[in-house]
Amino acid sequence: FSHYSHFTSPIRRYPDVMVHRLLQHYLDNGKSAAEEEYEAKSQHSSNMESLATSAERDSIKFMQIKFMQDHNDEEFLGVISGVTEWGIYVEIIANKCEGMVRLRDI
Repeated sequence: FSHYSHFTSPIRRYPDVMVHRLLQHYLDNGKSAAEEEYEAKSQHSSNMESLATSAERDSIKFMQIKFMQDHNDEEFLGVISGVTEWGIYVEIIANKCEGMVRLRDI
């Protein structure tokens, strides 16, 4: 939609803060904001949020690997959490660590 905005609660994303500031600006009878400026800010914020999400996932995976290195010869109860054409993803119930089992290793 051309006039739609999604808010998170509580406000934790900079785009939400920008929208709230713009709404207050317009409620105070402010002039139209520079569309190009806000488009650039929104794109930058989306790019940074994507990088942060990727960094968070990578750090979690790194710590799972570091933790599991001391448990190489142990058996765990797990559930299949995903299936692809090259393998299955298994999540260990006890500690939520997840990894892939390649089809060729089964």
